[in-house]
Amino acid sequence: MADISAKKVIEDYKEAVKQLGKDPNPGHKAIVVYGGFMGKSFHTYNSLHEIGLDDCYDTDIYVYNKLRKDWVYSIISNNRKKRTLIVIDSYKFSYYSCKKSVPEYKELVKSIPTGKFGFTLSKPYIFHDFTDKTDYTIPAGFYEITSNLVFLIGYAIPKDLIAVMPSFNFDFEAKQVLTYLRENIDTILPEYSNIGHDDRLALVDFLELACEKGMCKKLDFKIIRNAFFDLNSFETEKKGNTTTKDINTVYKRIISDMKNS
Repeated sequence: MADISAKKVIEDYKEAVKQLGKDPNPGHKAIVVYGGFMGKSFHTYNSLHEIGLDDCYDTDIYVYNKLRKDWVYSIISNNRKKRTLIVIDSYKFSYYSCKKSVPEYKELVKSIPTGKFGFTLSKPYIFHDFTDKTDYTIPAGFYEITSNLVFLIGYAIPKDLIAVMPSFNFDFEAKQVLTYLRENIDTILPEYSNIGHDDRLALVDFLELACEKGMCKKLDFKIIRNAFFDLNSFETEKKGNTTTKDINTVYKRIISDMKNS
């Protein structure tokens, strides 16, 4: 995969999300993106934001006590909002747990090649709408999902999903990640605004050297974000004349974070 640029994979994925979001006849298409801590959620949300569909990325985190019951409720809740697209994020519901314990999830995946998404309700389903505080009865039988679907899977290769829908592998090698950082050096993690252009490049050089020396098993955006955070904090304190550290202290901390990741 190293011959494919991370930028192309990311841009292709973002375009696919936009196309699903703009689909005039949703409920028949799905895609999957996988790879841990590689910006899946970030790029999904930004893609939807660019086409004015921020609300399609449901950021509500419910308290899940019963996996099957709550997964079904979550899907029905999102489907009732009649959005063009539903994001099924394994951050909320573990991919492996759903495959093992949620028959409705497995039925949904099997339904995808048919072009008619959904799963079977074995008996009438009482749906409580927390917005209007009203109970609605959904009849037993096949429950059709009328939105397109985007699956976000972390730390797994979802072979069952890859087999039935277009897939995007965000499990980039260090070389790809470093190239992507250099290509986007002035726009990556803009919230760390105290880090100048040259210092950003120097940080990427340091990350590359650490990878070459085997200090980092896997360069992902969790490590990168932490590194930028540490450097930004140092630069902020330096500007305010409140730091007693030097840059070597920052780099030692980054190396420690790499080794413990």
